[in-house]
Amino acid sequence: MIDVQRDLAACVEDFVADIAQLARKTAMDTLAVALQGGRAGAPGGTTLRAPAGVGAAPQRRAPRRAKGAKRDPGELAKGVEVVHAYVKANAGQRIEQIKAALGYKTSELALPVRKLIASRAIRSEGKKRSMKYFPGDGAPPAAKRRKRAKARKARKKK
Repeated sequence: MIDVQRDLAACVEDFVADIAQLARKTAMDTLAVALQGGRAGAPGGTTLRAPAGVGAAPQRRAPRRAKGAKRDPGELAKGVEVVHAYVKANAGQRIEQIKAALGYKTSELALPVRKLIASRAIRSEGKKRSMKYFPGDGAPPAAKRRKRAKARKARKKK
């Protein structure tokens, strides 16, 4: 019984050592990829790709504002345009996927998304974190209200 336990413990120790060595090798390969700008040679003649975001050109971010300061209208309009173009090209994505692709924080996307939904440039389906965004019909709510008011007036005349 003791021999079996000793053999089992030895196998587990060997396994843990192999996993640790593999993790170190992977970390070193990833670091080499990042330092070489995207590609590194791996054993056996294969090449490794850099993980998403590693070695890529840094994404442009707006300069930091003081806490509580508002975004200037130009910056906000640019954010609205960027989000709208992305949603048109990639319909059905959640806000987490949009933020990862555009390099924004979720809090930076909240206002542009609300403005786009209000203008009906995009529409949403789902609730909370499962909400997905799709291109909208673009009809502004004001035009819809005018159309309803006109229809009401026509009914009253009859």
